[in-house]
Amino acid sequence: MPLVEIVGVTPTNRTFSISYAFIISEQEHNYRWVLECLKSTLGEGFAVRVVLTDRDLALMKACKTVMPEAYHLLCRVHIWRNIDKFSMPSLKGEGKLGHFYGWWKKLYESRTLEEYTNNEKDLKEKMGPRLDKVYKYLQKEWLFPYKEKFVSFWVDRHLNYRNYTTNRVEAEHSLLKSELQGRCTFQRIIQCVNDILLGQDTEIKGQLEESRIYRAGKHNYPCLKDLLCVVSVTALDIMVDEIKRLKNEIGKDLRKCGCKVWISCGLPCACRLAAYMHCNKRVEVHNINDFWRKLNLTPSTCLPCKKLYWGQSGRFSSYVGSDSRFADTQSYFGDQNNQTQEETYSFVDQLFSTPITQNTQNPQNNPEPFTHNFFQSESTSFDMSHYLGQLPKFFQRYVVNIKNVQSDGNCGFRALAVALGENEQKFEWIRKLMLEEYESRRIYYEGAFAGDAKHIHTLLSMSCPNGLPQDY
Repeated sequence: MPLVEIVGVTPTNRTFSISYAFIISEQEHNYRWVLECLKSTLGEGFAVRVVLTDRDLALMKACKTVMPEAYHLLCRVHIWRNIDKFSMPSLKGEGKLGHFYGWWKKLYESRTLEEYTNNEKDLKEKMGPRLDKVYKYLQKEWLFPYKEKFVSFWVDRHLNYRNYTTNRVEAEHSLLKSELQGRCTFQRIIQCVNDILLGQDTEIKGQLEESRIYRAGKHNYPCLKDLLCVVSVTALDIMVDEIKRLKNEIGKDLRKCGCKVWISCGLPCACRLAAYMHCNKRVEVHNINDFWRKLNLTPSTCLPCKKLYWGQSGRFSSYVGSDSRFADTQSYFGDQNNQTQEETYSFVDQLFSTPITQNTQNPQNNPEPFTHNFFQSESTSFDMSHYLGQLPKFFQRYVVNIKNVQSDGNCGFRALAVALGENEQKFEWIRKLMLEEYESRRIYYEGAFAGDAKHIHTLLSMSCPNGLPQDY
């Protein structure tokens, strides 16, 4: 009987087993039963957000049925095994076997749509007409139907915590087989599973304890001081890698950041860490995704909920916890003035055109402006104080600059383009990305926006470079 094993990952990057299930056959209704059992164990308010599998069509259909709100990723290793098996004879004959994986890897690691398009063209040119059969196989079997499930540009728009393969579950499955030693009675399987879970429990507790007490020298950056022993060592390692990337790869052109770590891991990326260092501030704990802050095995609970209404129209947003960190924003920012500011490491000076200085009196009242490149691209001279005065005073000192975009009904999309480091004229590109996101998770957004869903979809679908109609 096939054994289905489902695993997860801890904030210390350790695999843990979630469930084991025997099924009669690998068919959709059997997988659906397994997933429904799993879903029934989740507490109210909890949901699976990302699922990673191989290309088992029956399992994929079951995931879509039982967990329609979850984003589905495909294992890159399994994809490559299928490609390698199909293309091996042709590539050997052309002498390109050693280079092919590098071309393929470059394609699936594309961070932008433009980069993906260029890498796809390069792959086709390098393969040439003699390998056209292999290229057509890649297009038909993988790129056209599934690129959104394994190419970085798409999958890194979701919290995947750097998981792109099913190697974790295969390793645990292999461990179980080695423990069984060929004796596959039901009682023996239960015993081996229990031994594996006990081992996982011991190791995970040890790693979490290490994150609570361990302070590594490589994490000793001033901007990370408030995170030591509060978030996992793995999260700190990722942010240190981003600081090194800031120094060695990005430099002063922060548009090269890509914000992959921010979006896919829920951690400050290189450009955000640069802003903290430049203003001599520390990363606040609330800017770290909850996943990395869970350093114990106590059960998680949902916060009490309340509805937030918008204006007089009676429309309400998604449920927001009454204990949310936004409940008392003013007092939170007020407390930040009392934080001790430390000198930023000297290497950061080399990343910016002006040296970073420290004001020992009150360094946060008048922070040296952090000149992000997208604010320099098309800045228009105007009186910033007029707009600044419309914000609460406790927010004002955190405003770096203000960009007054064209007010033609597309201003929201224009503002997003500028905030992402692009020219405001790329607002149509922003609209297109938002429409793709909406349509990829239509069920979720229709539930979130209720009666406004149709209006929002219509608005995103409109292409009006010269401005929206008066009705909108």
